[in-house]
Amino acid sequence: METGVAFNQVIRCQSFELNLYTREVYKNGQKLTLHGQPIDVLAMLLERPGELVTREQLRKKLWPETTYVDFEHGLNSTINRLREALGDHAEHPQYIETLPRLGYRLIVLMENLPKEAPPPSPIFPKAPAPNVSINAALPAPAKAQPTEKSDIPHPTRRSRWLLAIGLSSAVALPTATHWYLRHPPPVPYITEFRQLTNDGQVKILVGADDQRLYFNQEFPFSIAQVGVTGGDIALIPVALPNPLLKSVSPDGAALLVTSMTSGGLWTVQIPGGSLRHLSNETVRCADWSPDGGSIVYSTDKGDISIMRSDGSEARRILEAQVSAPCSNEDNVVWSPDSRSIRFAADNRLWELSAEGSRKHLLLPAWRPAARQRCGRWTPDGRFFLFWSQDSSSLKSQIWAIDERRRLFHRAAAEPIQLTPGLVRWSRPIPSKDGKTIFARGTVDRGELVRYDAKSRQLQPFLGGMSATYLRFSPDGKTVAYITSPQGALWRANQDGSNPVQLTAPPLRAELPKWSPDGTQILFDATDANGQTKIYSVSSLGGAPQPFLPEQTKGLTEPNWSPDGRKIVFCKGGPADARSDIRILDVEHHKIITVPGSVGLFAPMWSPNGRSIVALDIITGAMRLFDVETERWSLLEKEVVAWPNWSRDGKFIYFFRWIKGVQVYRIRFPGGTAERVVDLPGFHGGLNSFMTLDPKDAPIFMRSTGTDEIYALTLEAK
Repeated sequence: METGVAFNQVIRCQSFELNLYTREVYKNGQKLTLHGQPIDVLAMLLERPGELVTREQLRKKLWPETTYVDFEHGLNSTINRLREALGDHAEHPQYIETLPRLGYRLIVLMENLPKEAPPPSPIFPKAPAPNVSINAALPAPAKAQPTEKSDIPHPTRRSRWLLAIGLSSAVALPTATHWYLRHPPPVPYITEFRQLTNDGQVKILVGADDQRLYFNQEFPFSIAQVGVTGGDIALIPVALPNPLLKSVSPDGAALLVTSMTSGGLWTVQIPGGSLRHLSNETVRCADWSPDGGSIVYSTDKGDISIMRSDGSEARRILEAQVSAPCSNEDNVVWSPDSRSIRFAADNRLWELSAEGSRKHLLLPAWRPAARQRCGRWTPDGRFFLFWSQDSSSLKSQIWAIDERRRLFHRAAAEPIQLTPGLVRWSRPIPSKDGKTIFARGTVDRGELVRYDAKSRQLQPFLGGMSATYLRFSPDGKTVAYITSPQGALWRANQDGSNPVQLTAPPLRAELPKWSPDGTQILFDATDANGQTKIYSVSSLGGAPQPFLPEQTKGLTEPNWSPDGRKIVFCKGGPADARSDIRILDVEHHKIITVPGSVGLFAPMWSPNGRSIVALDIITGAMRLFDVETERWSLLEKEVVAWPNWSRDGKFIYFFRWIKGVQVYRIRFPGGTAERVVDLPGFHGGLNSFMTLDPKDAPIFMRSTGTDEIYALTLEAK
């Protein structure tokens, strides 16, 4: 981003020095950890020392009109980071003064070094200026005495010039070397954001060629494309049920595709759409090698394998050692030199060699509370782009790992944040020339809606508030819900009156469930350290308490038995293929594992207490557990979401979005699935859910936010 100040200018301020060529700030000779927008703000203040720089001027400089951010929060955060680095304070400023509601100004005198000077470090010795004779920097020679004629030749003018050049080099080279070693390459940053799509629908960006971007759509599942400069979205016909795109070939001639319902891995030729079957395994993530000759893929079991691009010579290079090798939001990728493979598992980034050896964490100590998601290298291999999500707020941003290799220079030790603001950035895909990052940008917002059977329309519920995971109390007079995107648990009357907040950040709550007597609410929550546990809170308010004081992380989705004597819950969750279902005897504090429950999640007790429904993590099928016989049976083989028992226990309602969005129900026992309502054009966004009101009318959160693809211009020298 341009600063308006010459990039070869060095500006000093008391003990500080700003080098605008390298975008670096030094204090008493020590480099400060400061990059990105704080540098841009500092440069703007330096342009006009002592003068007001308005908040509006800063907004226009830092965030283009097409960028959707919380400007007030973003600017305040940037100023705070700048002040913290400089050791400044808003109450007693030494450098940056706040003019309330107007902006900021620099209140110290600056020293501008001449533009002709090279960009030095404040601790470097100065070399003789280029236009000064080298002789002036050397001791004066002793006065010559007359001597007899000698056969030794006198120096010629040419030899004097060579001597001068040699001496000059001898002085300048160490200085230049010192400067080079102390100045690593400037950090990359984003200079422009351009929105490419404008339909608000969910788009999971997967890959790109020179002309097109390829992505998955939901509600229903399909594969689509759009030009790299924007334009109309076009569907790509694929002769598979509910296809999911996994990767685009290096030459852009083929797609790697799986099916949500039939499994397997296929290639699809484009254009044309001809299919070629590669594998029968259930593939979670896949990627082509840089030369297009091989494919790396991970399975639902957590294995990683490599095969030829025609499906032959498949060999496993990594046995399952982690719980979740990839989700549909992740990927497994090959390095540009074909030597390394990176993937995400257990919310961490991992790397291993293409032969399957040297498996290790990529960023073992970096932001342990964040969820690291896999990304891609830029084509030249200089940067690895990935995205990271805050566990408690679910905000996500794009980061870069600097992998540039320069003589005697070490790469930056920490990832560099590229994106700002409240937009959730994900799925970074570099362009073929590496100058642009294509990414998904999401602004979360929703409204509660209820299906009205008479009008056959979705009507706003509780004023259409932005909330999710709503649950009615057993008597139907009270509701518990989670605000979106804040993640706070609230309780209110059934009409939304008298709301009471029960949790607050950094705790992020999900999936509240009432106790049968209505006095307690169980819920999942993720804390500031990224640990997810089950908590309990009084429905009247108070401090949330851990469900089991001795519990470890990973307990989720609690649900009371109708008599309140037992609680069923998951050890694991929908992203963990090793998840199982457990039951706590409340009185005796005894926990048992439900037999045959490995790979199941989302347990829910029937109103009569005799059955538990749960979902299969791999297939999405719904299964039924008979509490008395301790046996499981298949209730619905198609993909199911959000099962809900009717109040009288005679039906199980559920959500289905594979072939469009519909609500179904199954009469219990012995019934078959019947459609209740079609929801064309519906999409639920981040916190999609379904529940029932006391009369069994379905309630949803409909997304009203934005979900688009953007082009981010990358400046990386």
